[in-house]
Amino acid sequence: MIEAAGTRPLSEPPVIEPAAQDGVRAAAAGGPQAGIDRAAGVLAAAGGTGAGLRPAVSERGDEVTVTVSGQAPRLFALPLLLPAVSASASLPLEQYPQAEATP
Repeated sequence: MIEAAGTRPLSEPPVIEPAAQDGVRAAAAGGPQAGIDRAAGVLAAAGGTGAGLRPAVSERGDEVTVTVSGQAPRLFALPLLLPAVSASASLPLEQYPQAEATP
């Protein structure tokens, strides 16, 4: 099960959590770079909504976490100061017994 940190505030773009969740699935199966690539792909597909967001991956023990953070997009051309936004998702790393990993 994917553990998503927190709930999404109104200023947080709706693409941030799906990017973190898809990224962590890819990272758990294919490694950190696969997670970054997948999360970046989701953000790119969102167009301007994901433009100010960047994914990062961290591994601790047998768990991988993808964090997507950055600036929320401006909806209006008003000089408002919007807070930085962040979402994280974590999964256990997919590991196989050594006997199964080698053909």
